[in-house]
Amino acid sequence: MAKNALAPAFWSQVTGENYGSFVTLWRSQHKKNAHDAVTDAKSKKRTPNLVLYGDSITKWFTGSALGVGEFVFVKERTAYESLLRDPNADLFGLGLGIDSDICTNLLYRIQDGEVPPELNRSVIWILIGSNERCAGASM
Repeated sequence: MAKNALAPAFWSQVTGENYGSFVTLWRSQHKKNAHDAVTDAKSKKRTPNLVLYGDSITKWFTGSALGVGEFVFVKERTAYESLLRDPNADLFGLGLGIDSDICTNLLYRIQDGEVPPELNRSVIWILIGSNERCAGASM
């Protein structure tokens, strides 16, 4: 954990027996994202110069969703692979989305070092906040 990292804030609506499951799923996805980022940073082919941070919308773009397995959205995965995972393209991207994520959790992920500093990213794309808006948070 980063020295000044915040503790992740989780949905206040998730209570009782669902709370523990939600936190466990979120933490496992955060660890998986960190693992994927380290793997890409050490890749012999090419390291990403674009990182996509976000919630389920970002995760769906990569072709997967929490709880339904990896790469279940074939069209989305195909587009992701052809647009952002082609080693010969100008931009080579890494999608790091977590279903139901919120702004404060994304800040935690960044401060906690989800993407290692040696990953030479020239573009950072962030799509977050739709879950707060849907929950009634003011903008």
